[in-house]
Amino acid sequence: MISEELKNLVSRFGTLILIEENKPKFVVMSYDTAKGLVIHKNVDPSTGSESTLSGYRSVDNSGNFDKDSNEEMIDRLNKDISALKDQVAEREREISGNL
Repeated sequence: MISEELKNLVSRFGTLILIEENKPKFVVMSYDTAKGLVIHKNVDPSTGSESTLSGYRSVDNSGNFDKDSNEEMIDRLNKDISALKDQVAEREREISGNL
């Protein structure tokens, strides 16, 4: 059985990596997160919600990026980086408030 403590950690952080002998051994996540990953949705394992990291398939049939799609990708990446920084800052505030 899964302990209540482990359930609480998964609920709080979304995904946990269990380390054994200094190597990642298992990943523990909610069923909804795993289900989303299995059906190839862009699910952020840390939150279980749809990831902001989507739409990066800006490649033509030859496998090359064109200039416009490359610039669009950079813009999306910059926005995603900014959003992720905000999420990290929010989590840090939550964690420091719980200490």
